[in-house]
Amino acid sequence: YHNCRVNNARIPRVARGRYPVDLRATGNEPGWIIELVEGRLIRLSMDYGETELVIPAPTPTKTARGRIYEASTDAHHLVVNIEDKACQDSMSGALFNATARVELDEKIYTGCAQSF
Repeated sequence: YHNCRVNNARIPRVARGRYPVDLRATGNEPGWIIELVEGRLIRLSMDYGETELVIPAPTPTKTARGRIYEASTDAHHLVVNIEDKACQDSMSGALFNATARVELDEKIYTGCAQSF
């Protein structure tokens, strides 16, 4: 018999991932996900995983309604606009505390976001 306890200080904020996530934004048709990892990296998976990108997270620009992350690599330009406005996922019906608008190389994706 073992007496086990959960050490909450050691649990990542999002236990499903491999690393702590400060923000996760997702959208549908085509499926995409963006994660802000420990304020240092933006991890992006677009078009159901066909496009994968990891870039250093820029300092966000604060706006009246939220914040904007804008970054470029040699091959891509990314703008992530997070608005502090409640959002409901169009497929699952799940509720989130923010909306997301993502622009990647002139393609625009919309969805919901959650800060942790």
